[in-house]
Amino acid sequence: MRLPFLRFLCGAFLAFSVGRAAERIERQAFPLSPGSTVKLESYRGRLIVEPGDGAEVRLMVRANSMLEKPEAAERALRALQLEAEQAGSTVIFRIRNPRESGIRFSIGDPEQLDIELQLTVPNPCNLDLTLNDGGIQVGRMRGNMKAVTRMGTIFFRGVDGTLDARSEAGDLVVSHCSGALKLRSISGSFRVGPVGGFADVYGYGGEIEVQAAGGGIKAETSGADLVVGFQHPVTSPATLRTGGANVIVTLDRRSACTLDLRASIFGKVTNVKDRLPLVATNGGLGKSRFAGMLNGGGPKIEARASGGHVYLQEAPVVE
Repeated sequence: MRLPFLRFLCGAFLAFSVGRAAERIERQAFPLSPGSTVKLESYRGRLIVEPGDGAEVRLMVRANSMLEKPEAAERALRALQLEAEQAGSTVIFRIRNPRESGIRFSIGDPEQLDIELQLTVPNPCNLDLTLNDGGIQVGRMRGNMKAVTRMGTIFFRGVDGTLDARSEAGDLVVSHCSGALKLRSISGSFRVGPVGGFADVYGYGGEIEVQAAGGGIKAETSGADLVVGFQHPVTSPATLRTGGANVIVTLDRRSACTLDLRASIFGKVTNVKDRLPLVATNGGLGKSRFAGMLNGGGPKIEARASGGHVYLQEAPVVE
């Protein structure tokens, strides 16, 4: 089944009140089987996505205008264009506003609409979310996830599947991801819980913290610390790089791996409290380079801290 784009403009609900000139609320719903795909594109807004119990996708758009004159507020709200399309197992929502396109607003500018997007989807479901300006928050989901925003934080409570998330200027937070993970940000920081698949994480100027890499990792940032823990046992190689800061590696003392670690020329590689049973094959602890093994060696962990130190620390043992 394919339905043409539906412009749900006429069903606008406009309410006027003191202190807030006008509010417009739109709602749309489509039948959608679990495992299908939902795409949402918006020029701006705060997007919250939650899994639902049924076989239906629902979107609520709430737009507010702070313009004092009711006529001006209504014109601003009616400029908002909302479109929906269903093509087989895919539903697409688009939110646009020609009135605000290409215009730069200051914070709190009353000419700019305040937009909140609430999306409820079947679970499992594949998501493809794009915001030009605004944050994205997603509840615990099963499926393949993609999220992109120019300015704003991206937060996933948990993904049973894969995740590809990008924010030019915003933090990326992922509670856990069972599959492959790909994260990109120019100026934001990263906070990531356990990852089951390969983690590909690149930042330009923010700290990266991955709590427990389980399927191999490639992580790089600049001017900020890179903090990576590894699940036991270590099963895949890792490449860790940062410039002008430190690399901090956490390992279970029972794990087996091969280490190739380099600090800056004025830095050093440290085995914190000498808790890990390391054996050197080249260089040494307390020096700028250490090559060696933990419990006889295994997958290779390579770390480079240009302008900083490399710290090795023991993970707490969970019984």
